[in-house]
Amino acid sequence: MDAFRTTIAYQSKDPRVIMTLTVDRSGRIAKSRVDRSSGDRLFEESVKRAIAKAEKEFRPPPGGGVFEYGFIFSPQGVGKQ
Repeated sequence: MDAFRTTIAYQSKDPRVIMTLTVDRSGRIAKSRVDRSSGDRLFEESVKRAIAKAEKEFRPPPGGGVFEYGFIFSPQGVGKQ
């Protein structure tokens, strides 16, 4: 959330993008996928920058497994899908 606040930029009125992130056993993003585009390229690039910035603070998933979850990004913040 903090990383998102520092990178957010957008051109459309109310952009929303849904992404699925896969975090590997070491706490790094193994895969990211845009499930629903906002159509606002500037916003989607800011979301990707926020994810890369936040990844530095990720901890490994509990139990040594892989974590995969969908997130909704909007100018108001980040929520779970």
